[in-house]
Amino acid sequence: MPEANAKVKKNRIVSVTVNAKTEETEPIPDIEDISFRQAYALLRARGFMDVEYKYVSGEYRDLTIGVEYGGRMVNAGTRVPLTAKLILVISDGNVTPEDSSTVDEENIEIIGGDESWF
Repeated sequence: MPEANAKVKKNRIVSVTVNAKTEETEPIPDIEDISFRQAYALLRARGFMDVEYKYVSGEYRDLTIGVEYGGRMVNAGTRVPLTAKLILVISDGNVTPEDSSTVDEENIEIIGGDESWF
């Protein structure tokens, strides 16, 4: 390798090594509302190797809610180091839907005013 400011003969190949000052980063893909398997595969394909997951209460089983990095939810497009530990937040499907057939009688308003027609 030639020294700094040295002259190099014409048509010679010069190798250059560049050392980065920061880690390689990649944007987080949009993985909200897709399956766990698809979200995991997308992150791995982007180069994130340390991907874990945790289940939280949610309406649909194995639906991706988001991704955490450093204890915080990360938005799609945010650049994160490829060596980062990412946690996929996945819905477990254990939410009991509200029963819409029950009636709150205190909040019923009778329109028309005459209750005798029953």
